[in-house]
Amino acid sequence: MGWAKRVITVNGQEVTIAGVGGVLVSPAGRGHHLGQQLMEAARQSMLADPDIEFGFLGCAESVVPFYASSGWQRIRAPERWISREGRAIASPAGHPLFILPVHGNAAEWPTGEVDLKGRSW
Repeated sequence: MGWAKRVITVNGQEVTIAGVGGVLVSPAGRGHHLGQQLMEAARQSMLADPDIEFGFLGCAESVVPFYASSGWQRIRAPERWISREGRAIASPAGHPLFILPVHGNAAEWPTGEVDLKGRSW
């Protein structure tokens, strides 16, 4: 797994996030809580940067229970990003998006469209 710091906008308001991607545990490693250990290590590393307000990620519906059990909170919002081909993509609200309060709290997350200001992770 990895994360990258980025300033995005949510309903026009700037928010500094750690965008998370590439969360993978090999089939042989599953069932040993390695994923939760990775998520906690990521959270700890995010805490080292005082500017990061939230962790942010999108995922498949099949892994929603994992992120929810790791302390991430699902939000409902439309999302914009740039594809690998350089096209602007817009997704309606409903697909799984999660935030993790780092130096902010969940009540401070603005409502409205999330613009990643670049490619997703």
